[in-house]
Amino acid sequence: RSVVVIGKATQVYAQQAVAGGVIVGRPMGSGGGSSDVVPNYTVSPVDGLKSVLSALGNTAATVTLITVKDDNSDLNAAKAAAAAADAVVIMAGTIAEEGADRASFTDSTGLTLTALGDGLDWYVARPNTISTVTSNSPANSNTVAMIAGILGATSITAKPMTAKTALVLKDNAGVAMDPVLLGPGGPAILEVWFPGQEDGHIVADLLFGVVNPSGKLPVTFPKVGQGFLDWVRTDPSVFPGVRNLAGQPEVQYKEGLNIGYRWYDANGVTPAFPFGHGLSYTTFSMSNLSVTPKISDGTQPISIQFFLANTGTRAGAEAPQLYLGLPSQIGEPPKRLVAFSKVQLNPGERTSVQLTIDPAATNHPLSYWDVNTNNWKIAPGFYPIFVGSSSKDIALFGTALVGPRTSALEHGPGDNAMPLGWRNFFLDRLSAANGVCSATRGQRSRPTGSANSGRRRQGHEYATALRCTTVEVSPVWLSRALPRKQCGTRCRKPALRRDEAKSKGASSACHVHQRFSILVYI
Repeated sequence: RSVVVIGKATQVYAQQAVAGGVIVGRPMGSGGGSSDVVPNYTVSPVDGLKSVLSALGNTAATVTLITVKDDNSDLNAAKAAAAAADAVVIMAGTIAEEGADRASFTDSTGLTLTALGDGLDWYVARPNTISTVTSNSPANSNTVAMIAGILGATSITAKPMTAKTALVLKDNAGVAMDPVLLGPGGPAILEVWFPGQEDGHIVADLLFGVVNPSGKLPVTFPKVGQGFLDWVRTDPSVFPGVRNLAGQPEVQYKEGLNIGYRWYDANGVTPAFPFGHGLSYTTFSMSNLSVTPKISDGTQPISIQFFLANTGTRAGAEAPQLYLGLPSQIGEPPKRLVAFSKVQLNPGERTSVQLTIDPAATNHPLSYWDVNTNNWKIAPGFYPIFVGSSSKDIALFGTALVGPRTSALEHGPGDNAMPLGWRNFFLDRLSAANGVCSATRGQRSRPTGSANSGRRRQGHEYATALRCTTVEVSPVWLSRALPRKQCGTRCRKPALRRDEAKSKGASSACHVHQRFSILVYI
């Protein structure tokens, strides 16, 4: 019957349709930037919610906008309205433009960092201009404190605050998530990036279930104080840079190959929401992984097949993601995304999905760059295979053995079939996740075209549901990795048992085999 939309008075997110460069109280297109557009019309959040409710047959519902000052001096009024409402929609986000980082510096050289703007509180009046202590200085919106205050209100309706509150984020990139937003005390979260002129309709369609979200995070959302940028800021040579001997600004990429989600994997850091994450109003399961061929010389494609099932009650789309690890001696990141596919399924439907690891593909899935020869190379060894709904939520595990074909490899494992280095499996230990699902494409939405419905559908496609209230624990794989020599299970002459072979002076006919890693699923 009643919906309240709450946002900051100094921020655009709850008040206007959002694209890059949008400014409070000014038409879209006033701020500039590559994603800023000058549309014929825009749909505000409140208008969009009203329109979709009406289309669903609820013409009696009221939708009220409440804005809160940066100092939260008027927060009590918003808390009271939220406590009495049937549904609460909080809108927040971040905006950045070309020409300036979301950070503040002592001066316009940008060489001395004073603050990072990786959270929901930091903002500046002109996102496309460098922020210093004297010009375009940053402000604190106290958005996180506002959200905490609303969630802490005492609901006077049938539902508790956490069950009737959704946080809609409109961001240009990943955001460091405060603990108050996570766990059982946090709200449902929907990331819609920059929806564009159809903002209000897009958000309402997703919130009210007209459209089932299926987006996937193209970036990692860290926890506050535990992100890549928190590590970066400890070393000025990494960010924002230092002057070299020639007096030129210089940045060193000390993270090496551990870029993006790879940094979190390599350092054992659990983010708030991992790369590839995204929820749905239905549920999915993956099963029956097969790898063909299991032994490859590194020149032919490797086919990864498995079943994907919609185990929920609504039609929806899932994007299974295929990650691949390289032999550990190469020194590459723990795993890399090599393929994915978005699959639409009806309730109860089950389908076979095939993803391919093609050595000839332009992303070189099996290769590493050899700095000595300046060329791509494929290392012999075991390649761990991970299939899941995000970089952290892995449902299926397999391996492929890659290397030059030898008679030993072709005829099965034997004494000399597997070099010692090949026994070193890389196994990624999976961590528990709070109701995390999956996602696909991950750029900012830049609606174009003449059809309003097309703009609206495009916004739906990019939106990513980040959090629900259920808690799902990811499967954990343990590796015993205990080689066992076993003689007598097979002989070069299958017709002879070991005792028979020995009695006939053919003891060499018994071939010693090794069994490698035993995987235990718990």
